[in-house]
Amino acid sequence: IISKVVQRQLVFEVPATAADDAHIRGARVAEGVLTHTARAHDWELLRHQLAWQCWKGGTGLLCLDWDAEGGDKPFIDPVTDEPLNIGDIRCTALSITEAATEPGTRDIRRANWWVKAQALPPEEVKTTYGLKETPSADATAAVSPLQAKVMRDNQRGQQVPDLCLVLTYYERPNPKNKTGNVAVVVGNEIV
Repeated sequence: IISKVVQRQLVFEVPATAADDAHIRGARVAEGVLTHTARAHDWELLRHQLAWQCWKGGTGLLCLDWDAEGGDKPFIDPVTDEPLNIGDIRCTALSITEAATEPGTRDIRRANWWVKAQALPPEEVKTTYGLKETPSADATAAVSPLQAKVMRDNQRGQQVPDLCLVLTYYERPNPKNKTGNVAVVVGNEIV
């Protein structure tokens, strides 16, 4: 079923809003930009991952984060002659168990806030968030016996890896918080 869903490559069509040369040329440029972005971010792999998340859990989510260190570095600071990071998006396919949203929200795209939960190796968390000490492996202790069996089966009988729970809270700008908010929590600490 998954192979049928993703058998055709992503194709982008940007219709021109008028029949003159400038609008047609603009539409072709937009198609080129979309195609380049899809290749640079490997949207085909992301689409496969999202299809599997939907198949296994009934629902999948596509999370777009801002990565300040990502992207090309085409700009040079005229004062320091250092390359400037322009940043880029980071796309992640999530399962329904890796996200929670404001209670009563029917459409997560319109929720005031949502939380992403990830179980990552403690050393990776330490490096990613620049922590002084390696966080405790608190996600491994919280798994149910069934989850532990599934993880062991996926690891081909190996020991279940120690994992650390990382929660990322996203809040949209709203009347109570004009600027919005993004906070990452590891253990009991906002990092």
